[in-house]
Amino acid sequence: MYVLGGGNYVPKYHAKNDVWSSTDGIHWQEETAAAPWPPRLWFPAVTHRDRLWVIGGWSNNPNKNWNDVWHSRDGKDWQQLQTETNWKERHEQSAYVFQDAIWIAGGHAQPLSNEVWKLVLPRDW
Repeated sequence: MYVLGGGNYVPKYHAKNDVWSSTDGIHWQEETAAAPWPPRLWFPAVTHRDRLWVIGGWSNNPNKNWNDVWHSRDGKDWQQLQTETNWKERHEQSAYVFQDAIWIAGGHAQPLSNEVWKLVLPRDW
């Protein structure tokens, strides 16, 4: 299991981009103290095709919603997924894996969003 980033909003904003893993929930290992994705709150993470995925979220430094997508096989080495089509920046969206695709739904954008997006990777990706 993995714990990815996150933080506090109150009483004082603090966000992280660290990654921790555990095989038993008792003993934890820090995979990285600072992944290349900006520190953030309120983002979903899923596993798909033997990778961890970090999707969007919000940060206060800079104060913005994100629409970036990052993936890693081991929690240490991360790559940003570059696509021609991007969804509107948001946080607190739902993300799930269904029928070999990553889906995101809704989220807090400006204004609130009820959109649904689907990421389909090529079979040989």
